[in-house]
Amino acid sequence: MGMKKKSLKKTLLASSAFQPKPKIAKKGGPVVAQSNAPKKLKNRNVRVPYSHDETMLLVGEGNFSFSNSLLSTIYVQAPENMTSTSYDSEEVVHEKYPDAKSHLTPLIESGVKVFHGVDARDLGKTKALKGKTFDVIVFNFPHVGLGIKDQDRNVMANQDLISGFFESALKFLKPSGEIHIALKNSVPYTLWNIKTLGANHGLSLRTKTPFVPETMYPLYAHRRTIGFDERLSTDDNEDLKRGAGDLVNCFTFAFWRKEYAQKQAESKQKKKKPAPTPKKDAEYQSDSE
Repeated sequence: MGMKKKSLKKTLLASSAFQPKPKIAKKGGPVVAQSNAPKKLKNRNVRVPYSHDETMLLVGEGNFSFSNSLLSTIYVQAPENMTSTSYDSEEVVHEKYPDAKSHLTPLIESGVKVFHGVDARDLGKTKALKGKTFDVIVFNFPHVGLGIKDQDRNVMANQDLISGFFESALKFLKPSGEIHIALKNSVPYTLWNIKTLGANHGLSLRTKTPFVPETMYPLYAHRRTIGFDERLSTDDNEDLKRGAGDLVNCFTFAFWRKEYAQKQAESKQKKKKPAPTPKKDAEYQSDSE
């Protein structure tokens, strides 16, 4: 990609040895340091970080099962608030994902806006999106899918993908909106250093929520970028659990603009500031005669 060895080394150092370690936080709460090691999920009924009154743009959908899952659980009350897109053309989607039709049909019939051939790194090229802004923009398990064997170059290629997405998505994000990216909590994904990538685009991590398909997104069926391959692909989202057993192996990282986060923090601090204690009236004293 024409990058010098020095910049490659710098990127990899930033991606691994000095990688920040965010903690799961309540929506709007602070993020503090914590180990990145997988954790046991004590309560599998984790709150889904979405609401039907939020306008949502989903990019990089494969078989559209995530969109359909949200439609059946959250957006059933307001399907018009969802816009779901794929990078592939409609024809390629059906070729790569045999189950796509079963998910696309209810989306379209319900009034969800569906578009194909949408590049997450250049959303402005899609005419249907021009002039639109969203409360939430979601990109689940992004991957270039180029089969790059060299881990260093694989990391860089995917960092470029996510950086391009951040830059493009910000143009379609409301001032108070969030950008969500779901990733596995294992190498090489942890090497992408997503928190720093967000910071490079003026974003700060707001929350880190466990991604648990069986309880949060019941219709979701994970598919690789290359499509469904019987030799490589698995059913029941086993790809997301591989090597982790019952451990939390995936998270949704929610980012918002740093300046908005700062305003929220300042507003919260003002509300916490105690009112000044009124001074007691000076006691009236008189000399007794």
